[in-house]
Amino acid sequence: GVTSLAPGTDVLLDRATSVGFGGQLFVPIDDRWTAFGGAGGSWSYEEDADVSEGLTASGYAGANYRFDNGLKLGLAIAGGSRLEDDARIFGFPTIDWQINDQWRLRNTGPRLRLSYKQSDPLTLFAVGGWESREYRLDDDGPVPDGVLRDDRIAIEAGAEWTPSRQIVISGSIGAVVYNEYEVLDSSGDEIGEEDADVALRLRLGASFRF
Repeated sequence: GVTSLAPGTDVLLDRATSVGFGGQLFVPIDDRWTAFGGAGGSWSYEEDADVSEGLTASGYAGANYRFDNGLKLGLAIAGGSRLEDDARIFGFPTIDWQINDQWRLRNTGPRLRLSYKQSDPLTLFAVGGWESREYRLDDDGPVPDGVLRDDRIAIEAGAEWTPSRQIVISGSIGAVVYNEYEVLDSSGDEIGEEDADVALRLRLGASFRF
């Protein structure tokens, strides 16, 4: 449903790539408190864009407290650079609650996940929250060297199959219930902004741990 983000085109972004990296660290302070932190970065760019100009970095730090009932609550602060804009810094609460042997509630930043362990290899889950992406646009496109931002709220439900500690295969179906696109030129000035229609989405994935 988005057709007028930039003058003269209804196909602003044809194909894009995003490559990310990162790490995290958990440090027990005592029997109750744990400090944690992490950092990473990503390259996000349209095909034929300058890859080096699509780099952003982010990090977070915080601490949580473990209660006797298995509930862990905490606070964290996160920040990250943005393409052609000031860095974004925000705080958020953290929760990790092993309700019982089967149910678990936890968040990863602004996304909340409720999972149910159906059996030893199979876990069902529902997840929802805010997501944000941005891409450096093609040097020769309708908005040369500009930026496309994509802020959304999405919900989904699915399943994970874990045949071993090293392998996780997952699939889910859901919907993007709110989606706002914004286009900036190479100087960071806004060219256009538009809300998209509600859209369904399907995810399939596999993780290999070492």
